[in-house]
Amino acid sequence: MDYEIKNGKLLKCKPSIPDQVVESEGRRLRIATQELDLIIPEGVISIDRKAFDQVSSYVETILLPESLTSLEGFSFKSFIDLQKVVVAGNVKTIPNGLFTGNKTIKSVELYHPINCISESAFSNCRSLEHFSFLDGLERIERYAFYQCRKLKDFTFPSTIRYVGACAFCGASSIRDVVFQSSEGLYIGCGAFHENHRLRRIYIPEGVEKLNHLAFSTSAKNIEVYLPSSVMRFEQEDDSKSGIMGGRFYGGLMSKWHDNRNNVSYPAITIIAPEDSFALKFAMKNSLPCKEE
Repeated sequence: MDYEIKNGKLLKCKPSIPDQVVESEGRRLRIATQELDLIIPEGVISIDRKAFDQVSSYVETILLPESLTSLEGFSFKSFIDLQKVVVAGNVKTIPNGLFTGNKTIKSVELYHPINCISESAFSNCRSLEHFSFLDGLERIERYAFYQCRKLKDFTFPSTIRYVGACAFCGASSIRDVVFQSSEGLYIGCGAFHENHRLRRIYIPEGVEKLNHLAFSTSAKNIEVYLPSSVMRFEQEDDSKSGIMGGRFYGGLMSKWHDNRNNVSYPAITIIAPEDSFALKFAMKNSLPCKEE
């Protein structure tokens, strides 16, 4: 692969091996000699938005160098066969919409922790199975992993403080959601809505208030573990979507619908310590509950 670089900015990538012409049964055929691995050289600190125009139709793997400091200014959406991206550089943010709509990406690996995954960064990446959720990650913004249907189970890093509205809405392969740290934890409206395989959400001791609508769901038989430290439920629809927002008003009182019998049942069972605010909330609202 040939690279055009100016002042640390990657301007262009182009194949270094030309297409071959071969003979087959008396016909001349042009065969594209494709380099499927794109290894960006050290020294590149940023990337022009048109840098990948000549290779996005076939590259499968991209390795971004340690020298890279920013992922702003370009998009992986146009890569039609991209399977894996490795980010070796110490970047701080996955930008808004960086992978939005890419249908083939399966894995994004990080060598260093990042601080923030921006709004819709991986929205509708329906083949994504793996992302490196490393300690140091603090914020996952709205719709970041929306409709990432193959994203597999993971544990949130201890540094996570904010999960935005609808951040994992439609990420329907996730079964367990486990938070490790309570410091300043906020979970947005409908963060795990339409996660039909979801079975457990665990909130750690120390959390004092929660967004009631964060637990809105269309799944069934979800156990939500709430600590004795929770003293208040707030109700904030922060999805900022007139189309989607109205679906999230169930919160902890969400229901799932049995289409066969045309009956609705509570979707969530609250599990909390004896005499806790959460357990009393469940009893007051006739919700399924268990004493932990």
